[in-house]
Amino acid sequence: MSNYRRAHEGRLYFFTLTTEQRRPLLTQPELRIALRQAIEQVRQRYPFSIHAWVLLP
Repeated sequence: MSNYRRAHEGRLYFFTLTTEQRRPLLTQPELRIALRQAIEQVRQRYPFSIHAWVLLP
């Protein structure tokens, strides 16, 4: 069995997401604003940090 070192403080998650049928919805400014607002609402209830993100069309 491998002897992995694991950090016990904090966690780091990596997400890769796509829109339904890969439609380019997030190229629309109003939908990008809605995404940011949704993330902020969730962060108020469940505090977390975003170290980086990439939003591709």
